[in-house]
Amino acid sequence: MKNSRGFTGKGLLVIVVVLIIIVGFLFIYFYNQRKRNFITMAKDYITEVRVLATSDRIILPATTDDEVLITISQIEPTEKLRKSPFHEKWNLDKSYVVIRNIGTEYSPRYIYLIALEDKGGHCVSLTEEVELHRNKVSTQCSIEEHDETAAIYLD
Repeated sequence: MKNSRGFTGKGLLVIVVVLIIIVGFLFIYFYNQRKRNFITMAKDYITEVRVLATSDRIILPATTDDEVLITISQIEPTEKLRKSPFHEKWNLDKSYVVIRNIGTEYSPRYIYLIALEDKGGHCVSLTEEVELHRNKVSTQCSIEEHDETAAIYLD
């Protein structure tokens, strides 16, 4: 009579392969969830800037194609916005919101753009609010793009 205790080598191999596949899917799911949260935080920062603008704490751009840059450090974020979903602090030199007037002086229309980067290198290059999506989160933002945009305002 055959002893049927324990797993055979093939059975154990199948179990290990299935577990690896499940762990892989879970990793991808949680990584994508963090990216979605990153975009949600970017939108929350834009909302904070809108609140500041409506309370007259920010001077809005007046003429066509005029822009105003608000750094993340000027926003005074809530506790939940102090760190990225990747548990990193924000890189304050490369994180800002731009308000651009695409209307006229007498009929202004504002669009909001954001560039956001954490100390771990997760980032969104300067992107218009309506184009924010988890696919925009990267670990390799264009440093030159950040530097050129910030230099225009910070000099």
